[in-house]
Amino acid sequence: MRDINFKEDIQLWKGILRGDQQALSQLFRKYYTALLNYGLRLIQEDELVKDSIQELFYTIWETRDRLSDVVYVRSYLYSSMRRTVYRQAKNTKHGIKEINPIQRRLRKI
Repeated sequence: MRDINFKEDIQLWKGILRGDQQALSQLFRKYYTALLNYGLRLIQEDELVKDSIQELFYTIWETRDRLSDVVYVRSYLYSSMRRTVYRQAKNTKHGIKEINPIQRRLRKI
């Protein structure tokens, strides 16, 4: 099952790169709930997280001609989501929970 999802994600990503809006929509629907839950672990601002998901997929669509193939689409979406939430929170001056102990150590340096 995991292998099927992996291959499906790659096909959807390639579709997005070719300009297939349906592929973007499918990827959005597939990961919306997971990205929402992930975002809410970073910051407990429901609307900010939802806006971040919209911003993430908007940016993917608008920059698709500059994007390259991605092998691990899920990982790409999660790391992009984290950056988008941070950027949105910074722009709206919300606080964010640290994601892991490594980040805490890096901040002390």
